[in-house]
Amino acid sequence: DSPLKKHISQTKKLVLNYDQSSFTFRFIALNYIFSEKNQYAYMMEGFEKNWNFIGNKNEATYMNLNPGNYTFRVKASNNDGKWNEEGTSIKIIILPPWWGTLWFRLIIGLIIFLLMGYFLYIIILKIRRQANLTILDERNQLKTMINNIPDHIFIKDTKSRFLILNNNTIKYMQGKSEKEFLYKTDFDFHPKEKAEKYFRQEQEIISNGIPIINEESRRNINGQEMVMSTTKCPIINLKGETIGLIGIVRDITYQKIAELEIIKQSEELRNYNFLLNEKNLLLEERQQQIEKQAEKLTLANGQLSLLNATKDRFFSIIAHDLRNPFNNILGFTEILNDNDTNINDEEKKEITKQLFLSASNTYELLENLLEWSRTQSNRITFKSQQVDLENICQEVIDSLIYNSKNIKIKYLPTEKIELVVDSNMFKTILRNIISNAIKFSHKNGLINIDALKNSEKVTITISDNGIGIEKENLSKLFDLTQKLSTIGTAQEKGTGLGLIICKEFVEKHGGEIWVESEVGNGSDFKFTIPL
Repeated sequence: DSPLKKHISQTKKLVLNYDQSSFTFRFIALNYIFSEKNQYAYMMEGFEKNWNFIGNKNEATYMNLNPGNYTFRVKASNNDGKWNEEGTSIKIIILPPWWGTLWFRLIIGLIIFLLMGYFLYIIILKIRRQANLTILDERNQLKTMINNIPDHIFIKDTKSRFLILNNNTIKYMQGKSEKEFLYKTDFDFHPKEKAEKYFRQEQEIISNGIPIINEESRRNINGQEMVMSTTKCPIINLKGETIGLIGIVRDITYQKIAELEIIKQSEELRNYNFLLNEKNLLLEERQQQIEKQAEKLTLANGQLSLLNATKDRFFSIIAHDLRNPFNNILGFTEILNDNDTNINDEEKKEITKQLFLSASNTYELLENLLEWSRTQSNRITFKSQQVDLENICQEVIDSLIYNSKNIKIKYLPTEKIELVVDSNMFKTILRNIISNAIKFSHKNGLINIDALKNSEKVTITISDNGIGIEKENLSKLFDLTQKLSTIGTAQEKGTGLGLIICKEFVEKHGGEIWVESEVGNGSDFKFTIPL
């Protein structure tokens, strides 16, 4: 069982197993004149870089060499010190153990790779499931909201196929459930001529990105002629691509009837005026009464226009501020669903964080929209009760103190102050103003709540040391007709409805609200509560 198959002087290559990696070579120079003066040097190429000069010793020992390819070289000098530089050599191959072979390492590597892939798949699956649950929850919130809006609302994809319809739209199209309309077009429900008109119109919007706002049309519904106002806007994703459109159809029949009635009455008034001018002075009093009536009608028309503007602003908020978070959610879930996208754990964590922020922003908007809707429909009743200012402020502070920016909130007054307020409305005022202050404050900032009392009222001030507000924007904060949306210090987004609700609730208490601010030096939000 010797590894030598020939005499070692005739062997060019020696193959050893991994457990034969310790061995000794002996060598001799064939010079018999003063042989005791022969000198030797050896080197194991692949293990050593320099020659080992060992004098007249004639052996070399190696212990536990690693598996690999080596060349053992030895040279000698005669008694005169002349070296034979060519020397002699033998190649040595030490085979690795089975667990050190390349195929074994490849198998182990493949097993590790498959295990990592499996665990990565489980993690991605969990993230997708969580993201899908979040999207489903927000979709349900959106459906709940649009189903409670009296207008016809629908969402279509780029091929003009229905994706979402509210109950009023389903009822108008004489359907029983949303499933009857999903992924179908107007060609499935309307005459060809009308369907082609809708299709061309919608494809033009998707192509050029220009919306149609309040386009009026007359339709015959159940034998009655109705006047409808249609608004269609493109839906843009994070890449700037149009992925569909949202449509809002509003019944303005009664508004048009009212306008015609006003025109008719105005014409009658002009006729009356012409006749009255021919009458005697006894009829002047009647003429003045008619003029006053005309003024009232004009005022009513102005109020009607203001109401329409307010509703337009309301639906603009829905179309704009709900579109952005849904675009974020659609964009991130598209990344997560794309199997060809290589993203690491840190990127997945950031995507999940952004999904959570988008969902939180949408939920906050939904709460404010519902709160504002209740105020507009007078469904909020004022329930007054006596409260301790410190206690009610502390209750709101406790709900907001644990925020991601580590911002401290302090109640400063030392004297006991009691107020007669609607507890829920008052908490809503405090919560919206403090949340606004947190949004525009830097990390580790400070928010103070102070109160000044006199014989008639209490003035409450909520101060922060945040980024402040531009002077030209101060008058826009409490005006619903103004579009003012500022990004917070942590990229938070808002709609501005919170401060609108604050103003209405403060006024329901008989008080006033205003703000004092300077850019870079924070803001003071102040409001009064009469005693």
